[in-house]
Amino acid sequence: MRIYWTKKSENRFQEIYTYILTEFGDKSSKKFKDKVFDFLELLERFPELGTWKSETKTFTDFKYQSRQEYSTG
Repeated sequence: MRIYWTKKSENRFQEIYTYILTEFGDKSSKKFKDKVFDFLELLERFPELGTWKSETKTFTDFKYQSRQEYSTG
């Protein structure tokens, strides 16, 4: 599956990225960008993570849960 960005989604991503960069710095904005693109790569490889609107065959939603790792030691 190939993912295409709409102009609206590109603009919104840039707004969020710029906000994080301004408010939290380079490290946080890079982490945000990396996580978004990692997830999009995962979605391209495993499109069943998403939900499709059957009438129009458009992507409407996705199910994603981040796994937290805890140390016991």
